[in-house]
Amino acid sequence: MLTLSNAFPVVKGRTVTRAKEILTERLRLRPPTLADAEQIFARYGQDPAVSRFMSWTPHRSIEDMITFLTRIVNDSAEGRSLGYLIFLAFIR
Repeated sequence: MLTLSNAFPVVKGRTVTRAKEILTERLRLRPPTLADAEQIFARYGQDPAVSRFMSWTPHRSIEDMITFLTRIVNDSAEGRSLGYLIFLAFIR
């Protein structure tokens, strides 16, 4: 089952709106926030093995991570980005 907290991306003029959260039985997807910077940096933001498949290079410092995440959050707020973080919806 898929649950959306509001309408899936719809173009209204030049602004894109999107689901604030997407829930399935196993996963929870939500847009990143600046509050996620430390966890992202610690878990995978500085890992070259992860970033080689991404559009960014490994972050060398938490400040690099915050700068990158600030751009992502701002792009999202202005309708230029539709990124989501993926979490397990439950822990067994």
